[in-house]
Amino acid sequence: LLSNSDHISLHTLASSRSVDSDMASSQSVDSEAMPKLVQVAHKRDVERNLAWRYYAQRTYRKTYRVIWSRLQALDFRVVLFIAVSLGSVLAYFMRNLPGLSHVSSLVPLAPALGFASPLLAVPFFHIGLRRKLGISWETEKCVREVQRTLRDFYSKVGADFTVRSSLVNLLLLGVAQEHRPPSRRLRIQYTNYLWNTELLNQLCKETQHYMKHASAVYGIGLCTALGLLDELPPKVMSPQEADRFYICSHTGVGKQDVHAMNMYYMKVLSPNNYLVVDHAYQSVVLSICGTSNLADLVTDMVGEACPFLDGRCMAHSGIATSARNVLEKIGRQLKALLLEHPTYKVVVTGHSLGGGTAVLATCLLLHERRTGTGLGILPEGRVVECFAYAPPPVLSVTSLSELGLEEDSGCIKIFVNKKDWIPTLSISSLYRLTQQLLALRRLPLTFSERVKIIGFRNFEAVKGGKDALKAFLADDAAHKPHPDFCPMYHPGQVYHLVPDSQSSGGCEMLALAQDDNQQYFQEIRVGGSMMLDHLQNFHEGSFQELRRVNSIPVDMQLEVINGIPVEPVVR
Repeated sequence: LLSNSDHISLHTLASSRSVDSDMASSQSVDSEAMPKLVQVAHKRDVERNLAWRYYAQRTYRKTYRVIWSRLQALDFRVVLFIAVSLGSVLAYFMRNLPGLSHVSSLVPLAPALGFASPLLAVPFFHIGLRRKLGISWETEKCVREVQRTLRDFYSKVGADFTVRSSLVNLLLLGVAQEHRPPSRRLRIQYTNYLWNTELLNQLCKETQHYMKHASAVYGIGLCTALGLLDELPPKVMSPQEADRFYICSHTGVGKQDVHAMNMYYMKVLSPNNYLVVDHAYQSVVLSICGTSNLADLVTDMVGEACPFLDGRCMAHSGIATSARNVLEKIGRQLKALLLEHPTYKVVVTGHSLGGGTAVLATCLLLHERRTGTGLGILPEGRVVECFAYAPPPVLSVTSLSELGLEEDSGCIKIFVNKKDWIPTLSISSLYRLTQQLLALRRLPLTFSERVKIIGFRNFEAVKGGKDALKAFLADDAAHKPHPDFCPMYHPGQVYHLVPDSQSSGGCEMLALAQDDNQQYFQEIRVGGSMMLDHLQNFHEGSFQELRRVNSIPVDMQLEVINGIPVEPVVR
């Protein structure tokens, strides 16, 4: 494995060591020859050090070339995933540093921009590797569909888009969204019929309680990491017993009221869930888990639009299949519990992926009862409610009345926490985000000027920055959706939790008007807490702060900048 020069260096080194042994074996040394021997020994040491240094440099260079060639041979998404994972760890320690909070919270967003997932780089066509990894044919089918979707997405985005420069332009986009002129700001109409304090308090109490169900389905391990552990288990338990204990302690239900716990499977298109009877709120609760493993990540990325409810609308393909699988798995138990408790209502809840699955599962239950098809789970006249927290947009309609379900149009309640970006995430909004990043990349700004704008949070911090902002806003191609990507909406009443404008530390909940549902969720708004506001502990904290709010303005029009309403104008 050694080159010729390496052999020469090692030969010189070996000869020098043989001279050392000869000198050690000699018993008498002439005193007149000492200076000469010292010179020879010094020269020999220098040659030996040079030989070893040369050999180490050659070995290092060879190792570096091998590693670099292997990295070049890997799929760039794997390299991006590793780099962003390390960046996420750094961002965790940077989150409390002044001036770096908005940067650190955006570092984990890079995987979404590059669709970085190690699963996409696995050669699933190799049957031997597939068997070793234990990958099912259903997982292989989903991953191939994701790869096909990504190829189609990148073909429409264009070859100019690169992930390398996306993070800086992403931060720059957040500044641009903050400094839009009033004529280009997104104006949202908040109309709220909950002027009654008693109704508002009841809604706040229910939303906080069912959010605990949406968190408890993640299991005691993840909830402990997020700081949601109420009390420690009294003894050492198995994972199933520990999760059952946590569900009971966090939600207040009895141990005998937990009837199903499908929380230990990692299977695509089938999120974890549990089924309980909540006597305190007279409801049978089906709680569906959000993204908690790699299989759920694949389910998220199967995002093509597919026909739903007998072709009445289009839906997120992966989440629609997940809703059907959940109801097929737990439908008979749910039907038996409803017959056992004839006065209890049905509540379907979930967070993130679980929230989107809960929305579509509710639509399936209502559609099957109306048409008399399917398993016939819902009896006639039974009240159904859906509490979806931070779900992605999953349907191509904004209201159930468009699906012929006028009587149940208010049963789906969707909650968006402050600057959370997942409720705006779809293929259509991602395409729009990439076009905005490309438009920012075309601006005549150097890298140092972009960093300066991000640091000062103002385009006027550099010369020509104001003209660059005008050029970005005037670029129509950056703000138009692609006609081949079906836009997705939230089919229900959307409630937006925002910081209370009248008190520090509190939150108020504003109902989003149905007409503005179409524009509000078609653009990803970049902000400092867009990642953290999606976590379960931040949701529960916002709802606890919401309990202190006694009233909501009856009719108010607000300007929404970067996801936060400002400048209230009461009409």
